[in-house]
Amino acid sequence: MVSLADRKSTYVSETAFLSIVTAAVEVYGHETYGRLLGHCSNGRLVVEYAFPYQTAKRGKRRTYAWVGPDQRVDKRLKTFLYGLTGLDLVGEFHSHPGPLEQDSSRPTYPDDLEDLQEGELQLIVSINRNGRMRGWRHLKNGSLTGSIGDYSLRLTAWVVQDGRPMVSWLVCPYASGIDR
Repeated sequence: MVSLADRKSTYVSETAFLSIVTAAVEVYGHETYGRLLGHCSNGRLVVEYAFPYQTAKRGKRRTYAWVGPDQRVDKRLKTFLYGLTGLDLVGEFHSHPGPLEQDSSRPTYPDDLEDLQEGELQLIVSINRNGRMRGWRHLKNGSLTGSIGDYSLRLTAWVVQDGRPMVSWLVCPYASGIDR
């Protein structure tokens, strides 16, 4: 894993952004899950690629749905992806379909971050199909929000710093240029 110590921002490439939001729209109504590959550069984490897992396990708990990797497949893909790209596994992403919560400075569900370790990134995509058109912008905490077509999205990058989860400022020049 890449160390995220003292990291204040996370850069997401165009390729990773497209994979993440496309995966969330594809399974809208359900959660998507995937892994993030990248490296450290100039004091920030750079996410180069995002790979949605077609074999993600889904389930229901008392008040919400959950999604996660099939452990056998996850182990196989971690080795394969490093061999293919030479990049580090830097974290994972998943989506939350439904109304966007007002406060993105807290995770939507308490166990979203329970397995998040120092040196990992958890990117949560909140997605709602409400038909409202909004340009892309940063929220005060560093989340990135905007719309594409009928879908409103908010991407929040979580890291652990000094033993506690915090939101990392999300930088994605591609998303910032979307105005449709």
